[in-house]
This record gives sequence, C-alpha cells and structure tokens, in this order.
Amino acid sequence: MILLPQDQLTEVRHRMQLTAENQSKPSAARNELRPCAANACVLYSLLSTMTALNHMYQTSLQQFLHILQLALQRLFFSLSVNQQHS
Repeated sequence: MILLPQDQLTEVRHRMQLTAENQSKPSAARNELRPCAANACVLYSLLSTMTALNHMYQTSLQQFLHILQLALQRLFFSLSVNQQHS
C-alpha cells in the first residue's frame, strides 16, 4: 500500500472525480444520438436500394454524409436554442 501526503491524496481524489464526470458526458451524448444514427443507417440502406429501381436515385455516400451533417447541425442548433430558453 502506498501512502501519500494529504494534499496529494486530495488532488488524486479530485482528479478521479473529474474523470468520472467527464466520462459520463460522451456516454450521454452517444445515447442521445443513437436513435439518429439508427435512422440514418436505415435511410442510407433505402437510398442505396432505390438505385435498383432506377439509376436516377443513385446517391453517393459522400453526398449522403453531407446531407446528414447539415441535418445534424440543424438539430444541434435547435437543441441549443431550446436549452437557452429553458
């Protein structure tokens, strides 16, 4: 067992608490975006399948990602506006 001075022990406890708090933030964001990611996956699969119907419906992954990125930016903007009003 390693014995640390009280000031170092306090610092270690504080850093461990910060680490635990910081780990929960990405998990919360990931859980919020999980339904969106699932919907995007289904949507891209449908768009890819539509090419079999007519070549006019052909879309690239890059084009789809650009449209998805725009949609996510709008979503984050609306979420931030809602949080400011709350």
